[in-house]
This record gives sequence, structure tokens and C-alpha cells, in this order.
Amino acid sequence: MPIPSMRWWNFLQRKKKSRMALARGEKLLLKERYLGEAELLDNAKALHHEIKFVDPITKEDRSRLEYRVYKTISGLKRGEVLNLRTEEKFEKQGLASKLLDTAIRKMEEEGVNFVVLSLSPERRSLKHAEKLYRKKGFVPVSELPKETAIKLLGKEEYEAVMKHLPDRVLVKIL
Repeated sequence: MPIPSMRWWNFLQRKKKSRMALARGEKLLLKERYLGEAELLDNAKALHHEIKFVDPITKEDRSRLEYRVYKTISGLKRGEVLNLRTEEKFEKQGLASKLLDTAIRKMEEEGVNFVVLSLSPERRSLKHAEKLYRKKGFVPVSELPKETAIKLLGKEEYEAVMKHLPDRVLVKIL
């Protein structure tokens, strides 16, 4: 059997220290990063952000959330949660909830009027995700009054959502 390299040994020691630190209740690092500007189909400029919890010792991501903010045609400022993911072995620790709270707070500071997200049917924990989003005040577009939904999403997007994903697209008005 080959002898592990020193680099591998150091990596294992950092992982061990990390587990011990988390068991003692040490905090994960919250890192925020501006990912840049993207141009959307209607020529709107979207500001793309990332927030993540990182283990202070191993520097591994535990949970991450990506979101973008842009102005809609109607003049409202829209936030979109693009991706919220927690590593499987770190689920059920409240990391996703804390990241979502942080992202919503950041979007409120940027003057966002409402936040939209889509539930992916491929998620391994769809029920848990939906429960988390409802707890945070998100509701399916199908539960909003039609006039409100059209004002927020625009008529074309509203009709597409209602036709294909009425319970998978969630909205929170800030």
C-alpha cells in the first residue's frame, strides 16, 4: 500500500480540525462576492451576487446562494434567487435559512420590490425547500391576486408561469 503524501496528510488534518471546531460551535465564515453584470434578453442589466458559508479551516463551501437584481420594464426592482445549495452532509443545520435571510436583507438594502425563485423538480429535498421558502414568506404565483402577479412579472411571464409552473414559481413582496 502506498504511503500518503504529506499534502494529503495535511488535508486530512485540516478536515479533522474543521469537524472538531464545528462540534465546539465555532462559526462558519460568511463570504459575499459580486460576480459581475449580465445582460438579460430585454437589455436590462442584472447585478449578479453570491453569498456562501465557508469552513474557516478547510475553506470548503458548506452552503451557497446566488442571486441577481435588476429593474423590470415596469420600473420595479426585481430580485431573483438563482441557486441555493447546501452540501448534503451539512443539511438540517439552518445554513440555507441563514443565507436566504442574508440575501433578502441585502436585496432590501438595494431597494428590491419583490423576489422571485423557481423550485427545481429535480431537487432531492423539494418538500424541505418549499417548506423553507413558505416559512420565509414566499408564495406560489398561483396564490397571488392576478392583477398583482401581472404587475410584478409582466403579462407574458405571468401567462407562461401559469401555463407551465403555477406552483413552482414563488414570489415574496418586500
